[in-house]
Amino acid sequence: AHPLGLQNPTKPQNTRLLLTDNTASVTAEYGAAGVNEAYLSLYGERGDDDTLQSLLAFNGEVREQQLDWYLLGRGYRAYNPGLMRFHSPDSLAQEEVGVNPYLYALGDPVNWRDPTGHRSSPVPSRDPKPPYQDPLPEPEKPSIWGAILPVIAGVVGLMVGVVLTAILPPAGALLLGVVALGMGITATALAAKEEDPKKAMMWNSIGGFFLGAATPLIFSGGGGTYKQWKANRPSAPGSKLPNP
Repeated sequence: AHPLGLQNPTKPQNTRLLLTDNTASVTAEYGAAGVNEAYLSLYGERGDDDTLQSLLAFNGEVREQQLDWYLLGRGYRAYNPGLMRFHSPDSLAQEEVGVNPYLYALGDPVNWRDPTGHRSSPVPSRDPKPPYQDPLPEPEKPSIWGAILPVIAGVVGLMVGVVLTAILPPAGALLLGVVALGMGITATALAAKEEDPKKAMMWNSIGGFFLGAATPLIFSGGGGTYKQWKANRPSAPGSKLPNP
């Protein structure tokens, strides 16, 4: 938490507002006499010309004015900002403490702090060790088969359509061609929405086959159906001439 101010009920004129940074370090105080500023080193050492009256200082911790030390962890360990070290080693196990049991904030007071004297914690609003994120997979290069297979499928479908045109009556060929056209359009639309290149190639091939088959079926079946309708159309009343 960031300290906001100091107030003495018996001396209300000594009320002071505290100015802090993102680490809760007190950098200035404002009172009746004006603004008093403090300059802190990275490890929390303050200059000799410091005129702040507040006991709260580096990282919002209480400062021992005479020695300029910080008794962290409610007095558990004395931290000396001039030495940038603790005066006593950490009591935790070596594998938890690290190589240097006297080190403060992992040797990185910009991104870490040590309020308990045991474990360092990240400075608020900073993220020195962001969680690992897997790199984005590289998009697969388009395969040559992705362009060739739909064409081959279209040619095969065209040949099948020609064979069916010779077998089916014109009306049946036209109906089958319309169905094949719808299936080809549907498969092509599915290929456009598919993110997997292999599945997209499959749908494109299916669409190419049905579109290829639909072409001769529709044109031949439609033409034959029109000719049959024209030949069977009744003549106009009063006309003795056959339908042209």
